[in-house]
Amino acid sequence: MSNTQTILLTLAVIVEVPATTPDEAEEHTWHIHDTITTAINQAIGPHARHLGWNSTRFEYLDDPVRASNSGRCAACGMWTTDCERPDRVIGLTPGARVDERLLCDDCLPPEHPWAF
Repeated sequence: MSNTQTILLTLAVIVEVPATTPDEAEEHTWHIHDTITTAINQAIGPHARHLGWNSTRFEYLDDPVRASNSGRCAACGMWTTDCERPDRVIGLTPGARVDERLLCDDCLPPEHPWAF
């Protein structure tokens, strides 16, 4: 029996990139991606074969063509997703709508089921 435990550590990183075209945005995003994955793999160390960066997924948060269930909290501005809709964005802070306002879990009323 091994004295280790394997854990999937998922990190969500929101970035804003300078871009005038979708291709330019993607190029900047891949550059940031490569920098982050290199740092992750260095932090894990060379002794950890088959461990480290595992997958990448891009979600366009403020693109009207690729609209997602995301938005900025009406109270604090943090990116959040409406967890009461079926298409929530995994990786964003949980949130919900109260009186038609999208609020993150920190800004929801304390009695709300998604409140932190």
